[in-house]
Amino acid sequence: MNYLDISIDPFFSAQELDQLAREAQFVRREGKLNGSLFFDLIVFHNENLKAQSLNDMSVTLKDIYSIEIRKQSLHERFNRYALAFLKQALEKLLHQQLELDSAIFSDLKGFNRILLKDSTSFQIDASLAQYYAGSGGHGSDASIRIQFEYDIVSGRINDLSVTAFNRQDAKDSLATIELIDPGDLIIRDLAYMGLEVLKAIRIKEAFYLCRAHPTVHILQKHQDEYKQIDFVEITQYMKTHNLSCLEKEVYLGSKEKFKTRLVFYLLPQEEYAKRIRKAQKNNQKKGRKVLSKEYKARSALNIFITNADTQQIPMDKLWDFYRLRWQIELIFKIWKSICNIEWTHKRKNSHYISMIR
Repeated sequence: MNYLDISIDPFFSAQELDQLAREAQFVRREGKLNGSLFFDLIVFHNENLKAQSLNDMSVTLKDIYSIEIRKQSLHERFNRYALAFLKQALEKLLHQQLELDSAIFSDLKGFNRILLKDSTSFQIDASLAQYYAGSGGHGSDASIRIQFEYDIVSGRINDLSVTAFNRQDAKDSLATIELIDPGDLIIRDLAYMGLEVLKAIRIKEAFYLCRAHPTVHILQKHQDEYKQIDFVEITQYMKTHNLSCLEKEVYLGSKEKFKTRLVFYLLPQEEYAKRIRKAQKNNQKKGRKVLSKEYKARSALNIFITNADTQQIPMDKLWDFYRLRWQIELIFKIWKSICNIEWTHKRKNSHYISMIR
């Protein structure tokens, strides 16, 4: 077994990576640098790749593999085909490593795909501000945001894109509606799921699952009149009747009146106490008054909305399904804590741009 086989095993075989490289058109003919060598060089070989220059990588190829490639030639290999190749390899690795609660997953039926999406962001060199605008303030003038969405059923990546920090999640959510297919279940956090997005998902004949935004008006219809939900009444009712969850048909938005299925979950007392302590601390910092009864009552609840019916997502399983979203947060945590993706070596503009075209 040679050095390459040792470094990529047990994740991939050299033959698998070479085949993926050909499928992505990263390798079109036999040459010095095949898919498995390129993948090993930038993923497995060097733990400090983020600080490596192109010249350093060329030296590594010569020292480890006895392959001589000029740094300019290596630079040209960082292109959209390289990105497609690495994306396919990540899909394969996700599919192999994804760990799911089989009991929960077996209940998720009737959906073509289950798409989880989130983003992570970090600062980069200020010289790239014209391409990747930052947030302003005391931070760098340049920051990037990575949008990552994958199908938890197949492990296939639906979206992996690098954008400027100022392209917020809500804007990205609308801009990528075309990536949603009929029958998909979309699980995302609040930042992505404004009313306009929820409407678009429904038009696409797909399904959403998310938490209700804390500022949105939640209405119930009584005959021909719409009345706002009374959270004090709801919370007291659930406590009195010892209910852990409660389902209602509601309308979101005082003007839009977007009809949806809503499920309340009553939080354990210790979790509720944590929320109240945090809110009180924030209020003190901002010089605000005491928390209202309505705010305290709403804080006792986790509130989820979905257009999937009870056969697709039973009321008592809905919170468990939403927790699947944490899988993608764990991926980001690994990228940052182990891979240190937020620490970037200064590159020429063309190096970044060519990777995402």
